Amino acid sequence: NMRSISILLLLIFIFISMAAKSVSGCKRVACRRREFKGCHGIVHNCPAACPETCKIDCRTCKPVC
Repeated sequence: NMRSISILLLLIFIFISMAAKSVSGCKRVACRRREFKGCHGIVHNCPAACPETCKIDCRTCKPVC
Protein backbone atom coordinates (compact mmCIF):
# COMPACT_ATOMS: atom_id res chain seq x y z
CA ASN A 1 0.00 0.00 0.00
CA MET A 2 0.99 3.64 -0.29
CA ARG A 3 1.85 4.14 3.39
CA SER A 4 4.34 1.25 3.33
CA ILE A 5 6.01 2.67 0.24
CA SER A 6 6.29 6.10 1.85
CA ILE A 7 7.87 4.64 4.98
CA LEU A 8 10.28 2.55 2.91
CA LEU A 9 11.33 5.58 0.86
CA LEU A 10 11.88 7.61 4.03
CA LEU A 11 14.06 4.88 5.51
CA ILE A 12 16.08 4.63 2.30
CA PHE A 13 16.56 8.41 2.30
CA ILE A 14 17.73 8.39 5.93
CA PHE A 15 20.16 5.55 5.24
CA ILE A 16 21.63 7.29 2.18
CA SER A 17 21.94 10.58 4.09
CA MET A 18 23.79 8.90 6.94
CA ALA A 19 26.12 7.05 4.56
CA ALA A 20 26.91 10.24 2.64
CA LYS A 21 27.61 12.12 5.86
CA SER A 22 30.04 9.50 7.09
CA VAL A 23 32.00 9.79 3.84
CA SER A 24 31.79 13.46 2.95
CA GLY A 25 30.63 15.17 6.14
CA CYS A 26 33.91 15.07 8.01
CA LYS A 27 34.30 17.27 11.04
CA ARG A 28 36.18 20.53 10.75
CA VAL A 29 38.23 22.09 13.54
CA ALA A 30 40.43 25.14 13.98
CA CYS A 31 43.02 26.38 16.45
CA ARG A 32 41.42 29.00 18.69
CA ARG A 33 44.55 30.00 20.60
CA ARG A 34 45.65 33.45 19.44
CA GLU A 35 49.23 32.96 20.59
CA PHE A 36 49.72 30.51 17.70
CA LYS A 37 49.54 33.14 14.96
CA GLY A 38 50.58 30.76 12.19
CA CYS A 39 47.75 28.36 13.01
CA HIS A 40 45.05 30.47 14.67
CA GLY A 41 41.76 30.29 12.76
CA ILE A 42 42.95 27.89 10.05
CA VAL A 43 40.25 25.27 9.49
CA HIS A 44 41.26 21.62 9.11
CA ASN A 45 39.32 18.46 8.29
CA CYS A 46 39.60 15.66 10.83
CA PRO A 47 41.45 12.58 9.55
CA ALA A 48 39.25 9.74 8.30
CA ALA A 49 40.68 7.52 11.05
CA CYS A 50 39.02 9.62 13.77
CA PRO A 51 35.72 7.98 14.77
CA GLU A 52 33.82 11.09 15.86
CA THR A 53 35.85 14.26 15.87
CA CYS A 54 39.38 15.47 16.46
CA LYS A 55 41.37 18.27 18.07
CA ILE A 56 43.96 20.64 16.68
CA ASP A 57 47.51 20.50 17.95
CA CYS A 58 48.15 24.24 17.66
CA ARG A 59 51.91 23.77 17.94
CA THR A 60 52.10 21.54 14.86
CA CYS A 61 48.90 22.99 13.30
CA LYS A 62 47.64 19.47 12.53
CA PRO A 63 44.43 17.70 13.48
CA VAL A 64 44.79 14.68 15.80
CA CYS A 65 42.27 12.08 16.98
